[in-house]
Parts: sequence; structure tokens; C-alpha cells
Amino acid sequence: MDPDLWQQTVDIAVEFKVLENPPDAGAYRTDLAEKALAGLSGDVTGENFQKIEVEITPGGE
Repeated sequence: MDPDLWQQTVDIAVEFKVLENPPDAGAYRTDLAEKALAGLSGDVTGENFQKIEVEITPGGE
């Protein structure tokens, strides 16, 4: 996660009382996501995503 976007989220959450106080410095972590990504292969960023059309029908049939 981008540190600037993290801070923006914290600022908004505190301003609108979603959080009473900002989280401590240890709350911002990227190590867990980095380890998870290290164990994956292929497209893990959605770079090759292709939109498909899905037909919605009554009753899901």
C-alpha cells in the first residue's frame, strides 16, 4: 500500500470519527502482503485483466 494513501485513509477515518485516534506507527505494514505475493506466480496485479460480459437473467437461470 502506498504510504500516502494510507495516511489519507487514516486522516479521513479520524476526521469523520471512524477512528478515535490515529493508529500507531506499527499499524502500517507491507511485509505480510509482500510475503504473500512472493509465494504467488502469474498475474498478481490484474495487469492482464479483461472485462467480460455477463448476462443477468430472472431467477439466475
